[in-house]
Amino acid sequence: MDEDNKKRVNEYCEKQEIILKKERDKDLIKRGLYDIVKSDTYQEGYYYSRKHGTYIKKVAINITSEDYERIKRYKVNEAKPKESDGHLLFIGFIYAIIGIPIAIFIFMEQIYFGLLIVFITISVSVIYFALYKIINLLNKKI
Repeated sequence: MDEDNKKRVNEYCEKQEIILKKERDKDLIKRGLYDIVKSDTYQEGYYYSRKHGTYIKKVAINITSEDYERIKRYKVNEAKPKESDGHLLFIGFIYAIIGIPIAIFIFMEQIYFGLLIVFITISVSVIYFALYKIINLLNKKI
């Protein structure tokens, strides 16, 4: 029975080592410590890079445990959103500021038409804001 328990413990430890290695590799890639492997065809784990013009995969560099412990002391550099993403939010905001007063003052006599314009203006502003948020989320993933 002792041999069976020893075997089960060894299997468990091996699985945990694989999980720790995957987490370590993800952390190294996040920190920018990776090599790029290219492929002409799509394979699992690869994605198309317009910059390289081919499918690529980021692979963590091989380092010692001591080096990894040194690296872990430093903060991970987070990707900053691109400045152009703010333009969508700005356009939506300006659209709302200009559209709502126009709808209220010009169409006061035709209140239903004015309310329709206000509703459309708010809807378009919300869509611009949603696009801004979606683009920011996509940038964080990349």
